[in-house]
Amino acid sequence: MAYVGTPSRYGSDLETLASILQGEAGGEGLMGLQAVADVIRNRASQNFSGYGSGLLDQALARNQFQGQSSKIGPEARQVAEQLQSGTLPDVAGDALYYANPGASTASWARRLNSDNALKIGNHYFTDNARGVPFSAQAPAPVPPDGPKGQEAYLAPLPSRTINDAPIAAMQQGPEAPHQGLLSRLTGGKMQPPQGLMDLMTGKPDAGADKGGGLLGALAAMQPQEAPQIQPMQAPQGPTLADYLAHFMQSRMA
Repeated sequence: MAYVGTPSRYGSDLETLASILQGEAGGEGLMGLQAVADVIRNRASQNFSGYGSGLLDQALARNQFQGQSSKIGPEARQVAEQLQSGTLPDVAGDALYYANPGASTASWARRLNSDNALKIGNHYFTDNARGVPFSAQAPAPVPPDGPKGQEAYLAPLPSRTINDAPIAAMQQGPEAPHQGLLSRLTGGKMQPPQGLMDLMTGKPDAGADKGGGLLGALAAMQPQEAPQIQPMQAPQGPTLADYLAHFMQSRMA
């Protein structure tokens, strides 16, 4: 910061404002420059101490802003343009004063701290010169992320019990005419021929052995002897049922 006491005009109004911002907060970064410009705007908006309602009236008031530098940086010039055009963001609230407690000799400046002022860079901004709590509402800081695995998440939704509605009984439609193997073998009479029954049950007159016929033989088979059921596939051409039906019809003819 280049201290010159009371600054003076330096070229145009824009250059004068930029030179004061550079001298007051040239090393405080963009936000630090904007905060100082915010104080100039706040003072001008209320004619602080009767110095006037213009930006330069307040910036050039005696013994108020005491820094000024001819080496104007691009950020200081940018902030000066924002101040003049009315596009300066509000970063210092209603602050009318600021100071660096470690560099100032004023007693009120040494009382400034994070409890009663808004700290931006090395400067503390306040709306009074008595070091009492700052009345401006500064934006609430965003809490830092917690350790990995302990991040904050949204609160879980309230639990609820879901009562399932009773399942309606399946609607049974009218039965379609049976078109199975037995129906095809008997011509729709649903009664197998006696010869076929004798073969299945193993009656002597059917020529079967005394082991109970085909059904008995199947029941007596050991598990390892049982035929493996293969996945059903779509029939290709005449099926076994077709051949068997044809055979039975030829025997009964």
